[in-house]
Amino acid sequence: MHIGGWGSIEYGSSRPGQVTGGRWKPLHYILKRAAFADVLASCCLRCAPAVNCFLKNDGMHAFKGVVNVSWVSLTTGAIQPAHQERVSVGTLDSDPSGPIHWFGVGAFPNVSLSLMRIEVFRDTQGVLALLSQEDMLLAPPKHLALPQATVTAVVSSSLAADGSATITLSASAPAVGVILTTLCQGRFSDNLIVVLPQTPRVVSFLPFDDDVDVAELRSTLRIEHAQEMQ
Repeated sequence: MHIGGWGSIEYGSSRPGQVTGGRWKPLHYILKRAAFADVLASCCLRCAPAVNCFLKNDGMHAFKGVVNVSWVSLTTGAIQPAHQERVSVGTLDSDPSGPIHWFGVGAFPNVSLSLMRIEVFRDTQGVLALLSQEDMLLAPPKHLALPQATVTAVVSSSLAADGSATITLSASAPAVGVILTTLCQGRFSDNLIVVLPQTPRVVSFLPFDDDVDVAELRSTLRIEHAQEMQ
């Protein structure tokens, strides 16, 4: 069961059914993807030369699905599948500490030239749906061989029904730790992410109250990533 809260964010949206108020910091996105997720998959990076991974279910319902673990080249962005694990675990009723499934992946690649991608798919009557995707660095950013990368963004002209704007990110080379900021009032659907050259990354900017001002979003949108800080 999760222990913690979102007290560091001041909630305050007046949109019906939407609780999004408060500026999100990079740590909040990490917590959203991992610590406060009902279904969490991760790996032990201190278990070299082998890699031990797990899936933990803190949700109200049993989980059945697939976990894919891949190595992503920081040089080219190429993705090399490492392991696929079929998982079926129960609920907190069967294990109050949270049902957990452990599995091995294999040996580490070069930790300064790769990152680990963990994807969790829920199996609903044979149909797999992506539940989460997490990119894990295998070493501190200062020890990674990151290529020079230019990340560009295209903001959609039209808004979604909830007043949000779509942002499509493209990179000339693998970009790690991509952070988006803007003067617009709202938050991004995801942040502190990895953008690969062959696969544009799509995120949304969700307004707190009024619809997104597309002109302001375009003019104030700022993009940074880890290689620029090395």
